[in-house]
Amino acid sequence: HLARRGVRRLALAGRRGAGTPGAAALVDELARLGAEAVVYQTDVTDQEQVTALLRAIEATGHPLRGVVHGSMVLDDGPLPELTESRLRAVLAPKLLGGLLLDRATRGLGLDFFVVYSSGAGVIGNVQQASYVGSNLFLEALIRDRRAGGDHGLALAYGPISDEGYVAREGLVDTMRQRGWLPVTAAEAFTAFDELLDGDAAMVVVDRTDWGTVRWMLPAVDAPRFTAVLLSGDAGDGAGDPESL
Repeated sequence: HLARRGVRRLALAGRRGAGTPGAAALVDELARLGAEAVVYQTDVTDQEQVTALLRAIEATGHPLRGVVHGSMVLDDGPLPELTESRLRAVLAPKLLGGLLLDRATRGLGLDFFVVYSSGAGVIGNVQQASYVGSNLFLEALIRDRRAGGDHGLALAYGPISDEGYVAREGLVDTMRQRGWLPVTAAEAFTAFDELLDGDAAMVVVDRTDWGTVRWMLPAVDAPRFTAVLLSGDAGDGAGDPESL
């Protein structure tokens, strides 16, 4: 998406670097779109590696202008079964990774610093306490960045139908049955563009059947959801992509 918008140089960082499935094909596709992409093997939860990444980018002669933080690990389970190691595995990529990227880029005057949160952070979800917590931390981090004068935007996406984890794992129908009606990647990126320079620190971008979600998660009966619960009949399956 960034390449199609005219970005000519991209630094792609991940724990497996060039060994990430699909990395080579992605670099080739970006080249066809006119963008030069360099793949870095970086563990975003390691401060030394994050520092080395920024130094390597700076050494190219093209200063870093923006960050999109999209790391995620899932390990769902009931609270009594979540050991410290399981909690850390889920919290680290989002919470610690976001924190280290923030510390490394504060004051650089980036054009944008975007983190991917989740609608689960607003609504909650069964057996996802650590995942929900990590997303809420990222949203708080973004508010802190903005308070300090740096750019920050947290996009809390619902399930996406044609890219990402839900699509790869074949969970689109499961999400739909639970009331989370997927948006497309094109819709997600449209929201990205529209919200990038906006006033909001955090925005939910999803299409939700609130009646079904309310049935599954009684906590949605909280007063803060009154406006959306009154917008449609229970379980009607209707709705357009919404920003809350």
